[in-house]
Amino acid sequence: MFLNIKNIKINAKKSLYTNINGEEEKWSYAYIFVKIIIPIISCLIVYINQDKLMEDPKVIVMLLSLFSGLMFGVLIKIPDKFKDLEPKENETKLDETKRKQIKNYLKLFMYSLSYSILVALFSIFFVILNSFFPSLIELDLTKFKIIEDIKQLDLLTTFLLILIIFYRILLVNYLLNFLFFIFRAVTNLYEFMLYEFSKIK
Repeated sequence: MFLNIKNIKINAKKSLYTNINGEEEKWSYAYIFVKIIIPIISCLIVYINQDKLMEDPKVIVMLLSLFSGLMFGVLIKIPDKFKDLEPKENETKLDETKRKQIKNYLKLFMYSLSYSILVALFSIFFVILNSFFPSLIELDLTKFKIIEDIKQLDLLTTFLLILIIFYRILLVNYLLNFLFFIFRAVTNLYEFMLYEFSKIK
């Protein structure tokens, strides 16, 4: 199971800098957005909402659960679509290129969708964790100040605050990753649907 989770993460990361021709573009816009922009936005959101991260986390759990179920239903149908993309006799170079591009679109769609489900499950776990420890989201961080004297340092309180801040950043990061990969999956699916419609005469 853990090996499969690792493979999903590796494929999702690879999809960020792989174009429809199967070529790698190390610093693609998607890679920069996920690895740099989203973490920065996550930190800003946590900083702006120091008093309380979100009002009703249960709504997020319900939405993520709903989306995960729908996405899983779509995911299990993908292998059948690959059968329609096998090489054909008397295929022109243009048709071959188009077929490979559509196949890559379908791969990117599968990688994005699989990772979206994985991120949704992680997010659900994090929100459920908040049910047992409400302060993870509800604690007002503005009540705590940076100490001027090292002698006033409370190691336990400092550790717990760092843990809470890290938890919030990670949760927001997961939610933003979920949205990004969902949008990415939709665009890849759109390209594949255009290909399917183009076969209708």
